[in-house]
Amino acid sequence: MAGVVHANSTLDAEIRHLPGALNEIKQALENFRAKQVGKAQAILHTAQSDADKGLEKLQPQDIEERFFNCQPELLKFSIELRKKNIESDDAVYQSRVKNYADFRQKHQRQYSAYHFDKPFWSWGVGGLIGLLFIIEATMNALLFKDVAGLITAYSLAFSQSFVNIGGCFLVGKFLIGPIGAVPEIKRKIYYAIPLLSYLLFTVWINLTLGLYRAININYVEQLELKPEMANAALQPWAYIDLLDTPSAIVVFVGLVLAALAYLKGLLSDDPYPGYGRMARAAMAEQKKTKIHVENLNQEKITLQKEFSEAREKVSGDIQEGLKAWSKSINLMEKISVDYSALIEDANTIWHTSISSYEEGIGKYLPATLRSPVFDKDKADPNKVFSDAQQYFKTDEERLAELKELDEKTNKNRGIIETKITEKLDTYLAQISEIEGAYPSNAQFP
Repeated sequence: MAGVVHANSTLDAEIRHLPGALNEIKQALENFRAKQVGKAQAILHTAQSDADKGLEKLQPQDIEERFFNCQPELLKFSIELRKKNIESDDAVYQSRVKNYADFRQKHQRQYSAYHFDKPFWSWGVGGLIGLLFIIEATMNALLFKDVAGLITAYSLAFSQSFVNIGGCFLVGKFLIGPIGAVPEIKRKIYYAIPLLSYLLFTVWINLTLGLYRAININYVEQLELKPEMANAALQPWAYIDLLDTPSAIVVFVGLVLAALAYLKGLLSDDPYPGYGRMARAAMAEQKKTKIHVENLNQEKITLQKEFSEAREKVSGDIQEGLKAWSKSINLMEKISVDYSALIEDANTIWHTSISSYEEGIGKYLPATLRSPVFDKDKADPNKVFSDAQQYFKTDEERLAELKELDEKTNKNRGIIETKITEKLDTYLAQISEIEGAYPSNAQFP
């Protein structure tokens, strides 16, 4: 023990006698090394974290989790719930079809219902009726504005058009068709009486408006003497000879538009009373079922697209993980190699300084002072950076491990993709089966 202390005391004494310039050089090298070690430690800690994060992206659990995180629609998709809803709608649809079939058998309808699938609020029905209404109202308002003023003319025109167009449409829909469709004479008479009444009313209202215009334009002086003469318009059959040509045109156009409204009403539904309504009820439920099936088909497309995008996303994440790991490992290896080179350069500078000093004084320094300024422990990056030594790999080792990681990760990804694909394929097959089965009786009516 005493020998060791003596030896150390001798070394301390020799260092104290070391020339000041060499002491400064040695201190500068030690300071420089300490500073570089601090920088390297900070970089290594960041690189270690990046390498670990890169490896996390390669773990099977992480890959599977990211697969499902990229497929929210698949996670919440329930084929049982979809099928239950479709079956429920289809059951209602089948009950409506049965009601329709029972109605057809009961009323001995030889043909399927027709003209029933055109809703009023469509361009084919409501659009045309609205157009006829606007044409007649505008035309009548322009013809009567000189007689009664613009506001009164429009009020009169719209009121007459509503009765002439709207009323004729309803009569055509609910009275004309049934007369030819129902087999019983009593029922035919039942529909014919209000029909004939409204036909007469249509002719009367159009003749009345025509006479009203003719009297107020052509018999102004007579009206001033006998205002009650205007009441003659209410008796068009007796005073039809008072019509002039423009007023007769008004009557004619009104009757033509009324006839078109009758015809449109007739063609807007099946002529047999209630037959079209029964068919519409069934078609409405069929449409609901079809919408659910179409939505399910859209979900199928979404699931396929989502899975494709998930594969691409996960594959990209894996490549990022491999790249991050390789880049970090390469950076840490570079730090290790650079540190070894730094120590070698420092020791070279120290030996050069010692040799220059000895040549200058012509005397050799003790061997203890001529040893490298940094010993093996300080020169070994595995000891200096002991917490990162497991990350130090040569390029050959890094590339070999990278290849192994790539193969292992892709194998794990393939296993996970297969599991998800099998689940997805099961869903797709069930969806295709549902699409082929519903709505049942798809050829209705």
